[in-house]
Amino acid sequence: MDELALLLELHHGGERQGPGGDDETHLAITLAGLAERKGLAVADIGCGTGASALVLARELDARITAVDFLSPFLERLQARAWEAGLADRIETLEASLVDTGAAGGA
Repeated sequence: MDELALLLELHHGGERQGPGGDDETHLAITLAGLAERKGLAVADIGCGTGASALVLARELDARITAVDFLSPFLERLQARAWEAGLADRIETLEASLVDTGAAGGA
C-alpha cells in the first residue's frame, strides 16, 4: 500500500485528522477577536474532513474556504456540511499547501 492510500485509509472516516478539537477552535475564534466581526472570509488550509471548517461556519458570519489536497476528504466535508445545513457557507478547494503559497514554497 502506498503512503497516500495509507493516509486515506487511516483518516478518511475520522471526524478530525489532526490535534485539537472544537474547544480549541472556539478558543482560537475568541483569541482572534472574530466572534463579533461580520462578513469575514476565512481559509481553513489543510482542512481534512472539515471539523474546524464546520465550527467556523457555524460560529462566524463568514464564508469559509476549506483547502486540502485529498479530494476524498473534501467530499466528506461537503457531505458533512450538507448534513449540518452549512453547505452554503463552505467552499472546498482541492490544492496543496505549496499551491496556496502557505508553506513558503517557491
